[in-house]
This record gives sequence, structure tokens and C-alpha cells, in this order.
Amino acid sequence: MINEDFVTFEVSKLLQDKGYRENCRAVYISAETGISKLVVLLFTSRKFGDLIRGGNGSQYEYLAPTLYAAQKWVRTKGKIHIVVELNKHGWYYRLYDMEDLSLISQMEGYTDTFEKALNDGIKESLTYL
Repeated sequence: MINEDFVTFEVSKLLQDKGYRENCRAVYISAETGISKLVVLLFTSRKFGDLIRGGNGSQYEYLAPTLYAAQKWVRTKGKIHIVVELNKHGWYYRLYDMEDLSLISQMEGYTDTFEKALNDGIKESLTYL
């Protein structure tokens, strides 16, 4: 797996704020300076309760789910389906309410990769949870 397979650090923090507690095979480690680094765990997974926190209440580790795991969690928890599509301008996402199949939101503009559009769709979907 490469970094594109995981949500970004910003989305990782938002997911955790919204209640994401699934075991992950990767974590973001952040320094007090605000710099973060993705660490992929080879032989184990990290549980939410095992994340490292500072003595002053600050957090140093955040769960880093794959894009697919985060998309599935949003679909299951929030009943929001994230669709990523491509046209001649680039990749973009659409969010659908799974109960009435209505369009909730869609990306303004385009991006050059599927992974970026999916990450952005996950981020946007979290505003509805």
C-alpha cells in the first residue's frame, strides 16, 4: 500500500472526532510542531484505546484507515454513499443519501486522481454526520 491508499491526516482527525474506532493497520504520528507522518504497521493493527496521548491532553497518534474502510464506515454509519466519477475535466465525487437516494452534495471543480476525489468526498460526508 502507498500513501494514496490512506485518508489524509486531516480526514483521519475528523473521522476520529466523528466516532471512528475501527482497528487500523496504519496511524498518523504527529509532533507538537503540527508535522505528521504516516506509519504503516506490518504485523499488527492499532486500536483506538492504544493511541498515544500526551500528558497535557494533546494527542500524538491518530488512526489512519484506508480510503475504502473510511468510505464503508461513512456508508454504514451515516447512510451516505460516496460515488467517484470521471469526465473529460477530471475526477469528482457525489454524495447520496442512501435512504431516499437524493443527491446531498457534489464536488465543486475536479481533481487529477481518484484517491484525492474519494478523500475529499469522505471529508465532505463527515459534515453530514
